[in-house]
Amino acid sequence: MATIAWSQGPGIWLRAAVSGTARALLGTYQRGAQTFRSAPLLVALAVVPQFAQHAFEIQADMFDSKDAFRALQMDPVRWVFGNIKVAGLLSAMLLIARFWACGSVRRALLVPPRDLLRLVLLLGATFAADALFRTLGESLPALSWIATGLNLYAQFGLFLLLVAALLGDRELTLRDAFTRRWTTNLFLTLLLVAAFAPAALLHKANHALAFGATEPSVWGLMAFDSVVIGLLASLVGAAINVGYEVAPSRRP
Repeated sequence: MATIAWSQGPGIWLRAAVSGTARALLGTYQRGAQTFRSAPLLVALAVVPQFAQHAFEIQADMFDSKDAFRALQMDPVRWVFGNIKVAGLLSAMLLIARFWACGSVRRALLVPPRDLLRLVLLLGATFAADALFRTLGESLPALSWIATGLNLYAQFGLFLLLVAALLGDRELTLRDAFTRRWTTNLFLTLLLVAAFAPAALLHKANHALAFGATEPSVWGLMAFDSVVIGLLASLVGAAINVGYEVAPSRRP
Protein backbone atom coordinates (compact mmCIF):
# COMPACT_ATOMS: atom_id res chain seq x y z
CA MET A 1 0.00 0.00 0.00
CA ALA A 2 1.58 3.24 -1.17
CA THR A 3 1.58 6.50 0.75
CA ILE A 4 -0.42 9.34 -0.83
CA ALA A 5 1.68 12.48 -1.31
CA TRP A 6 0.37 16.03 -1.74
CA SER A 7 3.34 17.07 -3.84
CA GLN A 8 1.70 15.61 -6.95
CA GLY A 9 -0.53 17.63 -9.27
CA PRO A 10 -4.18 18.14 -8.22
CA GLY A 11 -5.64 15.67 -10.74
CA ILE A 12 -3.03 13.00 -10.10
CA TRP A 13 -3.31 13.52 -6.34
CA LEU A 14 -7.11 13.19 -6.42
CA ARG A 15 -7.00 9.92 -8.37
CA ALA A 16 -4.26 8.61 -6.08
CA ALA A 17 -6.24 9.69 -3.01
CA VAL A 18 -9.42 7.90 -4.15
CA SER A 19 -7.65 4.69 -5.15
CA GLY A 20 -5.41 4.79 -2.08
CA THR A 21 -8.38 5.27 0.23
CA ALA A 22 -10.22 2.38 -1.41
CA ARG A 23 -7.17 0.13 -0.97
CA ALA A 24 -6.82 1.22 2.65
CA LEU A 25 -10.48 0.41 3.35
CA LEU A 26 -10.09 -3.00 1.72
CA GLY A 27 -6.89 -3.62 3.65
CA THR A 28 -8.57 -2.62 6.91
CA TYR A 29 -11.42 -5.08 6.44
CA GLN A 30 -9.10 -7.84 5.26
CA ARG A 31 -6.85 -7.47 8.29
CA GLY A 32 -9.85 -7.11 10.59
CA ALA A 33 -11.24 -10.44 9.40
CA GLN A 34 -7.83 -12.13 9.44
CA THR A 35 -7.33 -11.16 13.09
CA PHE A 36 -9.86 -13.81 14.15
CA ARG A 37 -7.56 -16.46 12.72
CA SER A 38 -4.18 -14.86 13.36
CA ALA A 39 -4.71 -13.43 16.87
CA PRO A 40 -7.83 -15.01 18.45
CA LEU A 41 -6.47 -14.34 21.95
CA LEU A 42 -6.57 -10.59 21.31
CA VAL A 43 -10.07 -10.78 19.85
CA ALA A 44 -11.17 -12.71 22.95
CA LEU A 45 -10.27 -9.68 25.09
CA ALA A 46 -13.31 -7.97 23.57
CA VAL A 47 -15.58 -10.99 23.03
CA VAL A 48 -15.46 -12.69 26.46
CA PRO A 49 -16.30 -9.64 28.67
CA GLN A 50 -19.06 -8.66 26.23
CA PHE A 51 -20.66 -12.10 26.47
CA ALA A 52 -20.27 -12.12 30.26
CA GLN A 53 -22.21 -8.87 30.51
CA HIS A 54 -24.89 -10.21 28.18
CA ALA A 55 -25.19 -13.36 30.30
CA PHE A 56 -25.90 -11.19 33.36
CA GLU A 57 -28.41 -9.11 31.38
CA ILE A 58 -30.26 -12.23 30.18
CA GLN A 59 -30.36 -13.74 33.66
CA ALA A 60 -31.73 -10.42 34.97
CA ASP A 61 -34.49 -10.51 32.30
CA MET A 62 -33.28 -7.20 30.86
CA PHE A 63 -34.25 -8.19 27.33
CA ASP A 64 -37.90 -8.81 28.21
CA SER A 65 -38.62 -5.30 26.96
CA LYS A 66 -36.97 -1.91 26.45
CA ASP A 67 -38.56 -0.73 29.70
CA ALA A 68 -37.04 -3.67 31.58
CA PHE A 69 -33.65 -2.86 30.09
CA ARG A 70 -33.88 0.81 31.07
CA ALA A 71 -34.96 -0.11 34.61
CA LEU A 72 -31.80 -2.16 35.21
CA GLN A 73 -29.23 -0.47 33.00
CA MET A 74 -27.73 1.41 35.97
CA ASP A 75 -27.54 -1.71 38.15
CA PRO A 76 -24.16 -1.67 40.02
CA VAL A 77 -23.40 -5.29 39.13
CA ARG A 78 -24.06 -4.59 35.45
CA TRP A 79 -21.66 -1.65 35.64
CA VAL A 80 -18.93 -3.92 36.98
CA PHE A 81 -19.36 -6.08 33.90
CA GLY A 82 -19.61 -2.92 31.77
CA ASN A 83 -16.34 -1.45 33.01
CA ILE A 84 -14.53 -4.74 32.41
CA LYS A 85 -16.10 -4.86 28.94
CA VAL A 86 -14.89 -1.36 28.05
CA ALA A 87 -11.38 -2.13 29.33
CA GLY A 88 -11.31 -5.35 27.31
CA LEU A 89 -12.56 -3.63 24.18
CA LEU A 90 -10.01 -0.81 24.36
CA SER A 91 -7.20 -3.27 25.13
CA ALA A 92 -8.20 -5.43 22.18
CA MET A 93 -8.26 -2.47 19.79
CA LEU A 94 -4.83 -1.20 20.83
CA LEU A 95 -3.17 -4.60 21.00
CA ILE A 96 -4.58 -5.62 17.61
CA ALA A 97 -3.11 -2.44 16.14
CA ARG A 98 0.26 -3.40 17.68
CA PHE A 99 -0.13 -6.97 16.46
CA TRP A 100 -0.36 -5.87 12.85
CA ALA A 101 2.61 -3.55 13.33
CA CYS A 102 4.77 -6.08 15.23
CA GLY A 103 3.75 -9.29 13.48
CA SER A 104 3.13 -11.48 16.53
CA VAL A 105 0.86 -11.65 19.58
CA ARG A 106 3.86 -12.03 21.89
CA ARG A 107 5.52 -8.86 20.63
CA ALA A 108 2.21 -7.02 20.75
CA LEU A 109 1.78 -7.90 24.43
CA LEU A 110 5.40 -7.24 25.44
CA VAL A 111 5.60 -3.47 25.00
CA PRO A 112 9.24 -2.31 25.27
CA PRO A 113 9.82 -0.11 28.36
CA ARG A 114 10.95 2.76 26.12
CA ASP A 115 7.70 2.71 24.13
CA LEU A 116 5.64 2.28 27.30
CA LEU A 117 7.32 5.34 28.82
CA ARG A 118 6.62 7.32 25.65
CA LEU A 119 2.95 6.32 25.82
CA VAL A 120 2.65 7.39 29.46
CA LEU A 121 4.40 10.72 28.84
CA LEU A 122 2.33 11.45 25.75
CA LEU A 123 -0.91 10.62 27.56
CA GLY A 124 0.13 13.01 30.30
CA ALA A 125 0.98 15.69 27.73
CA THR A 126 -2.41 15.17 26.05
CA PHE A 127 -4.35 15.71 29.27
CA ALA A 128 -2.10 18.63 30.29
CA ALA A 129 -2.54 20.40 26.94
CA ASP A 130 -6.30 19.92 27.08
CA ALA A 131 -6.47 21.32 30.64
CA LEU A 132 -4.22 24.25 29.71
CA PHE A 133 -6.21 25.39 26.68
CA ARG A 134 -9.56 24.82 28.39
CA THR A 135 -8.42 26.96 31.32
CA LEU A 136 -7.17 29.61 28.92
CA GLY A 137 -10.51 29.67 27.11
CA GLU A 138 -12.46 29.96 30.35
CA SER A 139 -10.15 32.67 31.73
CA LEU A 140 -10.21 34.74 28.53
CA PRO A 141 -13.64 34.26 26.90
CA ALA A 142 -12.74 36.64 24.05
CA LEU A 143 -9.96 34.23 23.04
CA SER A 144 -11.91 31.02 23.64
CA TRP A 145 -12.16 30.20 19.92
CA ILE A 146 -8.39 30.59 19.55
CA ALA A 147 -7.81 28.38 22.59
CA THR A 148 -10.19 25.77 21.15
CA GLY A 149 -8.36 25.81 17.83
CA LEU A 150 -4.95 25.50 19.49
CA ASN A 151 -6.25 22.66 21.66
CA LEU A 152 -7.54 20.80 18.61
CA TYR A 153 -4.23 21.29 16.82
CA ALA A 154 -2.29 20.08 19.87
CA GLN A 155 -4.51 17.03 20.28
CA PHE A 156 -4.07 16.12 16.60
CA GLY A 157 -0.28 16.16 16.85
CA LEU A 158 -0.16 14.38 20.20
CA PHE A 159 -2.60 11.72 19.00
CA LEU A 160 -0.33 10.96 16.06
CA LEU A 161 2.65 10.67 18.40
CA LEU A 162 0.62 8.32 20.61
CA VAL A 163 -0.20 6.11 17.63
CA ALA A 164 3.47 6.10 16.61
CA ALA A 165 4.48 5.01 20.12
CA LEU A 166 1.76 2.34 20.16
CA LEU A 167 2.93 0.91 16.84
CA GLY A 168 6.61 1.09 17.78
CA ASP A 169 7.54 3.81 15.27
CA ARG A 170 10.47 5.72 16.75
CA GLU A 171 11.21 7.76 13.63
CA LEU A 172 8.29 10.20 13.79
CA THR A 173 9.56 13.54 15.08
CA LEU A 174 7.64 16.12 17.06
CA ARG A 175 8.01 18.57 14.18
CA ASP A 176 6.66 16.12 11.59
CA ALA A 177 3.69 15.22 13.81
CA PHE A 178 2.61 18.87 13.87
CA THR A 179 3.51 19.79 10.28
CA ARG A 180 4.14 17.31 7.48
CA ARG A 181 2.02 14.49 8.94
CA TRP A 182 -1.02 16.44 10.16
CA THR A 183 -3.17 14.99 7.36
CA THR A 184 -2.55 11.54 8.80
CA ASN A 185 -5.10 12.32 11.52
CA LEU A 186 -7.78 13.12 8.96
CA PHE A 187 -7.08 9.90 7.10
CA LEU A 188 -7.03 7.90 10.33
CA THR A 189 -10.36 9.43 11.34
CA LEU A 190 -11.89 8.42 8.00
CA LEU A 191 -10.69 4.83 8.35
CA LEU A 192 -11.75 4.61 11.98
CA VAL A 193 -15.27 5.76 11.14
CA ALA A 194 -15.44 3.30 8.23
CA ALA A 195 -14.25 0.50 10.54
CA PHE A 196 -16.38 1.39 13.56
CA ALA A 197 -19.72 2.54 12.14
CA PRO A 198 -21.00 -0.60 10.32
CA ALA A 199 -20.16 -2.94 13.21
CA ALA A 200 -21.64 -0.48 15.72
CA LEU A 201 -24.88 -0.26 13.71
CA LEU A 202 -25.06 -4.06 13.53
CA HIS A 203 -24.52 -4.18 17.31
CA LYS A 204 -27.39 -1.73 17.84
CA ALA A 205 -29.70 -3.60 15.45
CA ASN A 206 -28.89 -6.89 17.17
CA HIS A 207 -29.98 -5.45 20.51
CA ALA A 208 -33.21 -4.17 18.98
CA LEU A 209 -34.02 -7.67 17.70
CA ALA A 210 -33.41 -9.16 21.14
CA PHE A 211 -36.05 -7.15 22.98
CA GLY A 212 -39.10 -9.33 23.57
CA ALA A 213 -37.62 -12.39 21.84
CA THR A 214 -37.67 -15.89 23.35
CA GLU A 215 -34.82 -16.72 25.72
CA PRO A 216 -33.07 -19.18 23.35
CA SER A 217 -33.23 -16.53 20.61
CA VAL A 218 -31.81 -13.90 22.95
CA TRP A 219 -28.90 -16.18 23.89
CA GLY A 220 -28.18 -16.75 20.20
CA LEU A 221 -28.41 -13.05 19.35
CA MET A 222 -26.17 -12.04 22.24
CA ALA A 223 -23.60 -14.71 21.36
CA PHE A 224 -23.56 -13.30 17.84
CA ASP A 225 -23.40 -9.78 19.26
CA SER A 226 -20.27 -10.68 21.22
CA VAL A 227 -18.63 -11.81 17.99
CA VAL A 228 -19.71 -8.52 16.38
CA ILE A 229 -17.93 -6.62 19.15
CA GLY A 230 -14.85 -8.75 18.52
CA LEU A 231 -15.08 -7.79 14.85
CA LEU A 232 -15.45 -4.13 15.79
CA ALA A 233 -12.28 -4.30 17.90
CA SER A 234 -10.43 -6.10 15.09
CA LEU A 235 -11.49 -3.55 12.49
CA VAL A 236 -10.60 -0.55 14.63
CA GLY A 237 -7.21 -2.04 15.48
CA ALA A 238 -6.57 -2.77 11.82
CA ALA A 239 -7.69 0.75 10.87
CA ILE A 240 -5.17 2.30 13.27
CA ASN A 241 -2.39 0.27 11.72
CA VAL A 242 -3.40 0.67 8.08
CA GLY A 243 -4.25 4.35 8.49
CA TYR A 244 -0.87 5.16 9.99
CA GLU A 245 0.94 3.01 7.44
CA VAL A 246 -0.54 4.54 4.28
CA ALA A 247 -1.81 7.97 5.43
CA PRO A 248 -1.20 10.97 3.15
CA SER A 249 1.46 13.47 4.10
CA ARG A 250 2.55 16.91 2.99
CA ARG A 251 5.92 16.58 1.37
CA PRO A 252 8.23 19.30 0.09
